[in-house]
Amino acid sequence: MSVALLSFVVCGLPTRKISFRLDFCLTYVSVIFAYASPFLLKSLTRELSFTSHQAEADVRHLWFGRRAATRLRVELMAAIYAKALKRQDYSGTVDKDKVKKAANKKAGIKPVENSTSDDPKAGADSME
Repeated sequence: MSVALLSFVVCGLPTRKISFRLDFCLTYVSVIFAYASPFLLKSLTRELSFTSHQAEADVRHLWFGRRAATRLRVELMAAIYAKALKRQDYSGTVDKDKVKKAANKKAGIKPVENSTSDDPKAGADSME
């Protein structure tokens, strides 16, 4: 029996060396991962917190930009509507003098007191 046991020990030695080496390497890797997991979690948390700050800044930037664009659009629309509502409707007016008076009134032009100033011959008679 001792020869069989000896031959088993001698023949099984290379396979046991591989097993022991494999067991040692896997144990070493397991220990490294066991100690590295808190470090990796910390670095992952730090990265996610940075990403969340960046994402929050992007969201705020988009919100403020949209708010400014909406305010500008509202102001432009109000100015356009105000200008459109200030216009006077001349579509029913037939008399050209009324249209001219209404346009002059809108522009702030006062009517001329001397009616002879429009007539070129009126001034020529008074000079002679």
